[in-house]
Amino acid sequence: MTPPERVLWSHLRAGKCFGIGFRRQDPMGDYILDFYCHDAGLDIEIDGRVHGHRQSHDRRRDEWLGARGVEVLRIPAWKISRDVHAVVGLIAHTVERRMESLHPGKFAEKKAAWLAKRAEKKMK
Repeated sequence: MTPPERVLWSHLRAGKCFGIGFRRQDPMGDYILDFYCHDAGLDIEIDGRVHGHRQSHDRRRDEWLGARGVEVLRIPAWKISRDVHAVVGLIAHTVERRMESLHPGKFAEKKAAWLAKRAEKKMK
């Protein structure tokens, strides 16, 4: 993993997106997804300098994933280095939007439980 990927993974692994699970380097078809959230059908791709030269490959990959119901969120590596909390906020917002559309009642309950648990930890 690159340094920006390690930083982001530490936040995702810590459950900062409503406690929703992510898998790292998850295979799907011929592709390896940087960070994949199965429950939300969301692939988080961290784009470094090399991705500027691979736009047609990335476009085909994104279309293939989209045809299987997976949304791809591409984040430039420099954004993680500059403000990881804003990136985590963007991911959390995207997870919430996807989960509400895919699992409306289930997600509301999970989010409420996660927020309650988080508030309890802050009180300790």
